[in-house]
Amino acid sequence: MAGRPSANSTVASLPVWPFLLFTPLPVRSTLRNGRRARRLCMLPLFVLPSVGVAQSADPFVVLTRARILADFRADRAALDTLLADDLTYARSSGVVHTKAQVLALVGAGGPYQLDASTPDSLVGRRYADAGVVTGLLTVKLTAQPAPYTLRFTDVWARRGARWQLVAFHATRLPDAPSSLVALDTAVLAAELTRLEALVAPGRLGVAVRDRRSGATWSRRGREPFPLQSVFKAPLGAFALAEVARGRVQLTDEWQIRSTEIAPPFSPIGAAWPERDRYTVLELIERAAGASDNTAADVLLARLGGPAALTAWLRSHGLMAMRVDRSERDLQTDATGAPPFQVDWRKEAVFDSVVRAQPEATRRAALARYADDLRDTATPESAVAFIEQLVSGSLLPSVHTTRLLRIMTETRTGLARLRAGLPAGATIAHKTGSGRTILGVVPAINDIGLVTLPDGRQLVIAVFLAGTALPEADREAVHAQVMRAAVRALR
Repeated sequence: MAGRPSANSTVASLPVWPFLLFTPLPVRSTLRNGRRARRLCMLPLFVLPSVGVAQSADPFVVLTRARILADFRADRAALDTLLADDLTYARSSGVVHTKAQVLALVGAGGPYQLDASTPDSLVGRRYADAGVVTGLLTVKLTAQPAPYTLRFTDVWARRGARWQLVAFHATRLPDAPSSLVALDTAVLAAELTRLEALVAPGRLGVAVRDRRSGATWSRRGREPFPLQSVFKAPLGAFALAEVARGRVQLTDEWQIRSTEIAPPFSPIGAAWPERDRYTVLELIERAAGASDNTAADVLLARLGGPAALTAWLRSHGLMAMRVDRSERDLQTDATGAPPFQVDWRKEAVFDSVVRAQPEATRRAALARYADDLRDTATPESAVAFIEQLVSGSLLPSVHTTRLLRIMTETRTGLARLRAGLPAGATIAHKTGSGRTILGVVPAINDIGLVTLPDGRQLVIAVFLAGTALPEADREAVHAQVMRAAVRALR
């Protein structure tokens, strides 16, 4: 399809960026992997942002995460601000570089160009006029075949009005046993090749992460796919982040206006106006759990709109996940229906409105939606979102537990990923589904956290776009991917 990158498979640790605090500098364009992408130069601040980063983030850890992100992006402008002119940078190889050498070697096809960089176990300490951060960093260099882990130390000192990195030292850790560092990619690749032929001409995008080893595999992992209701999981997290910041309370009761009623699926919309008041907690449960479109639109509107949600995602480094429209707008755009009217709030009525549109109108809407980059995510970004949620990077623990409970108790998508689980396994997940238009389903998705009976955990995202398979068969594709992911664990 036009505007889509070619299919790709990667085995790497996804970059996960909890507690990122930054402010954007002017946008610049950078060419990476053959595609020109717009990027923001990020500068760290010792202030809490307006988008709900956990209040306990150590300021020196924030700086280190910003440095790691700038290094990953080959963002020399940000690094120039973060690195002191008298920097001593001791690499794990024993080579010591100056600031000028570090900047010269960043990206650009050099020996230190990164495919992935995942920090872990970061601890920051303040010592008078210095700050020290220690931690682990799993990196995948473009020039090397496999990722490896460093134990490193950052030393920050005040230089004028800002804190800058004055010393860095890294030691490469021994490679872990092979049984812990990889998924059986041959199993996944073979099954995805078979399933891709089955769903053609639709697209199948998958990302799988073994949380114990950090090993990640993807097919079309960096291609954008329509989110549909998958966006309600990050929306739920965003709403709970606003609760954590004190901007709203779970017990706040909101009255739903007619302009906030969304197209089906929406039991809240169907029950309106007989019932028109819901608490914030009820709306989160209905949106992230039951996938109610009106619940989602009310939360989205009252918390700042799609732009606020997308800004919050980007504040956590989730650059390939975006929300641009309400359900009220998206569902009419995707189906070719006229602007939504509240009288269409029940399923049978809205379906009749969609079917009443000329075939050419519906076909054109389907084609536009297939190529629309709005309201999309990549499978890798979906996995990164779930990983950050589970690791506690997005929310205080009480709200993380609350959202994962909602996502575990949901009854949506019973024939998708859940159907592929072995006995005794559980899944906290969020589905997304588009309406069938002229026999084609523009999106049928499922992402989540799987906990196996032995305690091992997988994060998985499956996106299926543009398939003409019958309902039972397209649902079964998700279950088959899930079975393959479990088999792939070594």
